Order: sequence, then C-alpha cells, then structure tokens
Amino acid sequence: MLLRFSQTLATFSIALLLTGATCAEPSTEVSDKSEETEETDEQGLTADPPTPVAPSPDPVEPAPAYEEVEILWDEARDAHRIDPARISEASRQAATESPVPVLLPDDDELLAAAQITSGPTWYAVNIPAEGHVITIHGTNVVHPMPGLTTKEEAGEPILPDGDEELRVSRTHGIINVSFQRFGAAYSLDIDCQNPHENPHCAEDDYALSLIDGAGVLDLQP
Repeated sequence: MLLRFSQTLATFSIALLLTGATCAEPSTEVSDKSEETEETDEQGLTADPPTPVAPSPDPVEPAPAYEEVEILWDEARDAHRIDPARISEASRQAATESPVPVLLPDDDELLAAAQITSGPTWYAVNIPAEGHVITIHGTNVVHPMPGLTTKEEAGEPILPDGDEELRVSRTHGIINVSFQRFGAAYSLDIDCQNPHENPHCAEDDYALSLIDGAGVLDLQP
C-alpha cells in the first residue's frame, strides 16, 4: 500500500514538473514578443521620415536708399543771380558748402531774414516772415519709391511751368511745391498761422510767385 502511494506520488510529481516546464516556455515567449512589440513601437516612432524643408530663395540685394544726380552747373550760372551781399555772412558761409545751386526768393526783406544751412547732399533756407514761414530745400539725391512709376500716381496736381513741372500739395494747412531745376530737386514750404484764412497758404499764387522770381545765389569768386 505504501509502495503504491509512493509510486503514485512520484508519478504526480514528475507530471507536475513536466507540466510546469511546459507552461513556463510559452510565458517566456509571450514576454519576448511583448518586448519585441515595444521595441518595434519605439522604433516606429523614431523612424518617421523628417518633414522636407523648402530650399531658401536666393538673397535679394536691397535697393539703394538714394541715388545722386548730376547737377547742371553751367545752366545754373546762366540763371538769374542773387547778390550774396543781400544775405548774412553766416548764411553766405553755409551756402558755399551747398552741393546744389542755392535758390532764393528775390526779395530784400526775405533775403535779410534768410537763415541758410547745408549738408553733404542738401541745403535749406528758413525765412521767417509776417504771419508765415518760408522754407526752401534743395538736394542732389533722389529717393526711389517702389511701385511709383509716374508723378501723376503721387496724387498731387501738376502745374506745367515752361519746361518745369510744379507739384503742389497741402498737409495740415502747409502748402508744398516741389520741382526740379538744374538737375537738382527743390521744394518750397509755406507754414501760416491761419492757413485757411491767410492767402499765403490758402492760395497757390504766392508760393508760385516765389519760385518764378527765385534766383541763384552768386557764389562765383
């Protein structure tokens, strides 16, 4: 009886051992497959192809800020002349440094009050008068305006004056007349205390008469 029980126990132990070995191997395979799946998922996340980047366009050189123009000095010497003795010594000295012919109104009172300054590419004259201030600016450079091809597109009236074109505009009551002469670019501004009532600003005649009668400051030795 005891022998049979021992044999039976031994047989059960062997069967249990074999059953345990058989079950352990599938468990190991599942774990390996799980690890392989995780590795595949991780590789899949990192293996996506990068987003293509468009090539950078060729660099575009910026347009020049300004361009110098040729001054017609011979033409300026033949124009109406203004005696430099009619302006102050300080203004005469500043005018000698101007890169363009110095245009001034031919009026003794205005010339006596004229204050001239100049720089490498410009000159300006400030003239305080009764009830208004006159400013004249001349330069030998032009500033390109992209997209603007004609003067008409500037939205300013154009008044033909012989061979010149005068462009008249107003901003906050200040009248501005711009034009070209001797190759240079000039502008005249008049600022009035009461621009809508003062005829110096409310009408064009005064500004146009100053330009029409202007002369070139005679700085020849």
